[in-house]
Amino acid sequence: MIVFFPGSKRSVAGWVALVVLVLSSSSFAPVGHVFAQSVPAVAAHSYFIDCSSASPGDGSRSHPWNKLTDALAHPFQPGDQIALARGTVCRGGFAPQGSGSEGWPIRLTAYGHGLRPRIVAPPMERQILLLFNQEYWQIDSLDLSGADEYGIFVSGDKGLLHHIYLKNLYVHDVTGGALKNKDNGLVVVGPSSAAAVFNDVLVDGVDAAHTNQWAGILIGGGNYAYTPDAPLNRQIEVRNSTVHDVFGDGIILFRDQDGSIKTSAAWQTGMQPTQEVGTPNAIWTWTCTNCTVEDNEAYLTDSPSMVGRMTSTGITHATPCSVTMRTIRRDIAWQSLRQDIQQAKARCVTIYVSITV
Repeated sequence: MIVFFPGSKRSVAGWVALVVLVLSSSSFAPVGHVFAQSVPAVAAHSYFIDCSSASPGDGSRSHPWNKLTDALAHPFQPGDQIALARGTVCRGGFAPQGSGSEGWPIRLTAYGHGLRPRIVAPPMERQILLLFNQEYWQIDSLDLSGADEYGIFVSGDKGLLHHIYLKNLYVHDVTGGALKNKDNGLVVVGPSSAAAVFNDVLVDGVDAAHTNQWAGILIGGGNYAYTPDAPLNRQIEVRNSTVHDVFGDGIILFRDQDGSIKTSAAWQTGMQPTQEVGTPNAIWTWTCTNCTVEDNEAYLTDSPSMVGRMTSTGITHATPCSVTMRTIRRDIAWQSLRQDIQQAKARCVTIYVSITV
């Protein structure tokens, strides 16, 4: 069913203003999504990294570590906090070890005053930041760039992995070789085998920009031999986030359940010069049960196909109707090079007040 409210150019402008207003707010409260407890007021242990320090330290605030490799040698425990000094640049990839626990996640964040601390990975690094078979982490307030395949890569090959929160991040300029698949990009949280699944993933206030790899923000995915009853990733939310200047998809939920994309925007997606591994979309879901896409904006999307046709889509659900309950609500798509608000095979998708300009 498709339901449109009658309107005019004036009402379209009003919706655009509303979306811009909502996107600019960092205090948007989620509805219908249950998260685990927040980071404790006092961490079990706090560790500090200041890559501008001339001498090595012990990880304390008065004598911080001065390179990422010092922290790599330390297995972190539930409730720990690792903080990078604002206004500094650390070079190299970063794969901190350890997992938190329910109510006691490990937090990677910033301290001090000034700009977000930067982690710049060299071109030979596969990713800037890696978590593998780890859970109960919150990562926030960082500027991440470099590497050749992933910006943030959170993955695993076994078991149920809980509580991955990514907040207030700028992830950008991941430049690698030719595209070979769709499981790479700026922010990727997804399994590395059919035996792994995620529960409780939040992406909030993330700006993902500039890559010649596939996705801006991808939650799920995995081209594995899933059985028909294989569990989906659950409790997934992307909100208040932006993606732009990427070769493939903007924001996508793939093989997820109880997921949502809210108050986010994507533009200049599908910028690959020729279609190499697929047809990208700005904001969409695939194999997503009980998923909602609402209060988003997509524009200036592209997707040059191998036969020269423009096949880009702005906002869409593309999934067989055997996977149930998807909703598109109060979204705006404009200046895309095909259909903007699209149902794709989706007679079981309900669209409410979605505007194509």
